[in-house]
Amino acid sequence: MLGFRAQIVTLIGTVGYFAYSADAQSQPVVKAYEYGTYQELADKLIHDNAAPGMVLSVYQSGKAETVVSGVRRAGTDDKVTRGDLWLTASIGKPMTSTLIAMLIDEGRLDWGTTLKEALPGISMRPDYEQVTVRDLLQHRGRVQPYTDLGSSPQLSAKTPTEMREEFVSKLLQEEPLERPQYSNGGYGALALIAEKATGMEFKALMQEYVFDRLGMTTARIAPTGSTGQFGSKGQPFMHRRSDNGFVPVEIDSPMTMYHALQGAGAGIAMSIEDFVKFGRFHLDGMQGRARLISQETFDEIHRAPEGKSYANGWGIHRLGNLEWQAHNGGNGMMHAELHVIPSLDMVIASVANAGRTKPGDDAPYRAVMSIVEKEKD
Repeated sequence: MLGFRAQIVTLIGTVGYFAYSADAQSQPVVKAYEYGTYQELADKLIHDNAAPGMVLSVYQSGKAETVVSGVRRAGTDDKVTRGDLWLTASIGKPMTSTLIAMLIDEGRLDWGTTLKEALPGISMRPDYEQVTVRDLLQHRGRVQPYTDLGSSPQLSAKTPTEMREEFVSKLLQEEPLERPQYSNGGYGALALIAEKATGMEFKALMQEYVFDRLGMTTARIAPTGSTGQFGSKGQPFMHRRSDNGFVPVEIDSPMTMYHALQGAGAGIAMSIEDFVKFGRFHLDGMQGRARLISQETFDEIHRAPEGKSYANGWGIHRLGNLEWQAHNGGNGMMHAELHVIPSLDMVIASVANAGRTKPGDDAPYRAVMSIVEKEKD
């Protein structure tokens, strides 16, 4: 099958499609699959043409099971493996919030640190001066969303930090939104705030504070399609849906906006084992066993404003009497889900190399909700 070649996918394939908002979390209702084993569930989804390939991993009560199904690239027999690297897309936001929480514990930042305090060298509209770190984490800063990346500004800066500075300078001169909205731009600003607070580049910060401390040995930040990364030879490819099935998407070149929006999840990829490891870190903290971060700070990460359904990098899900926290990411050409369910002592992580055409029809979300529906009783 011929591949679709795109230049802008380096960015939009790493930031993602989102079902979250600042005020309410859109939780699609899907019909649960009946299944006997997780392997059977994954195979059913691939058989039903939900994606060319997928990975599903479930951790519960000290035991983890990972299954794979399908192929890395449509039209080939190159099977998905458990060691493949998968793009996590906007699930980079919970990772950025974890980094920010660690810096808060170190006294380098505070939940109430304002943009004016954090970025003294950046000119901004008065509307943004009192926006806080917490506001940005909860998508309540009213900054432009940058979820439609086809209209993103061109950046001329050369280094990653300079690109973030240029992007944030443009962002904070733009008209504020009338009401809070889910924003990649806000998380791009958080990456720059972390850099200014530490003097370290964001990629190095994420590596030292999150990936290394949590033992996420395969986790990396790199342009989609670069050697060894998701979308390259020997790894899963993204796919577009067409009337003739799935069409692989190949990458021509990286873009400067990839650097600008790393805080929103651009370019973060890892094995499913490390993906689940990150989820288990938050499961432990939500169950009162925080490590690397104080329990007080950990509790704050997962506390949403009264009546709202988005905490600090985590959306709140409900099914009957069951409540848990999660995040997703994707762009119509891949999709990822991470769900942390303390009352079931469970983490579910899943990624597919094709996305959703409408909320809830992607393979990972259908897998997650089938498992939750079966386990909740």
